[in-house]
Amino acid sequence: MVETGGKVKQIGGVARFYIKPALGKVIIRKSGVNRQSSKVIQRNNAARDAWSGQNGCPAQAGGVPWKEFVKALSACARTKGLGAGVAKTREYRMRFNKYVKAPKAPAPAPAPAPT
Repeated sequence: MVETGGKVKQIGGVARFYIKPALGKVIIRKSGVNRQSSKVIQRNNAARDAWSGQNGCPAQAGGVPWKEFVKALSACARTKGLGAGVAKTREYRMRFNKYVKAPKAPAPAPAPAPT
């Protein structure tokens, strides 16, 4: 089991407290995320191997200006099979968007000028 820090900042690095009005009480969540899936552990191991050591992506891409470094880092990660996963197309993002914008209606035709 691998425990990662997670993205949410914790209070004191230990726990996160928040009020849940529907339950009428304070909820306490401990820091960290347990990643137990074999696929996640395999992906984490591949990333660790690709980023560390003399053959790691940062070592190979180093010594150049920042923009070139980022491009080289991306290219190296792609060659080592560390892609971003699913492409974040508009259709993909809209699957998770709770507030979908209403479709735009065509503009009304201008009223005929009085004669």
